[in-house]
Amino acid sequence: MKKLLLFTLTLFMAISFVQAQKFMPVFDQQWGRLTYVVKNDDSKVWGKSTSGVVGPNGMIKITLKDTASEEKYKFKIEDIKEVGISSKGGLGKVEAMTSALQSANSISEMARTDYKSVLNSDFYIYRRVVDKKGKPRMLQLLNPGFETRMQVYADPKAKESAGGLLSNMAEGMEESYYVARGNSSATYVQKKKYKKSMSSVFDDCSMILEAYKPDFSEFAAHVFYYENECK
Repeated sequence: MKKLLLFTLTLFMAISFVQAQKFMPVFDQQWGRLTYVVKNDDSKVWGKSTSGVVGPNGMIKITLKDTASEEKYKFKIEDIKEVGISSKGGLGKVEAMTSALQSANSISEMARTDYKSVLNSDFYIYRRVVDKKGKPRMLQLLNPGFETRMQVYADPKAKESAGGLLSNMAEGMEESYYVARGNSSATYVQKKKYKKSMSSVFDDCSMILEAYKPDFSEFAAHVFYYENECK
């Protein structure tokens, strides 16, 4: 039974390893989901999102309803640091797998890291960032689980590349992102200029420039490599 559990977990990790090298999909703006808001004082408010506005510059505002008291809370981006909106649910299965994972000591540290990204993918996460002009924006984080060194955010104005075998992508991919490291301002990264910008985005890790060509379709894999291999 234990061997079967370990095999199942190992297979799950192998799948999650591939998934971890992909960005989260862009929030579909379907409200009415379990949501949390982190305020400027770091306190967290949980509730059900009843409405929100996501415009060309990111999330502008969001309204939560306490499911017990029915009280509504309205937030603007200047009042909050982070928003998390449930993506698929299934939290009971996630908790069960977490418990099983903790008991399987033979699973590698890398596998646990990859599993963290699967856990975090249960929420669309928005964080307040500042662009190079000093303007605050609430943008969606696309690489939860492998974002400790570099954070990739959705560009609300991004165009999407067509998917298919010819483009080496099963699904469409955004053609631009915002990228930040730590508390730095977000840098704009575009597909058409990626050959030039790759060296500046990963300027503190020569290994990645040796390991990968400047192929924008593999940007998520570049960020994943940077997280795990560049120290």
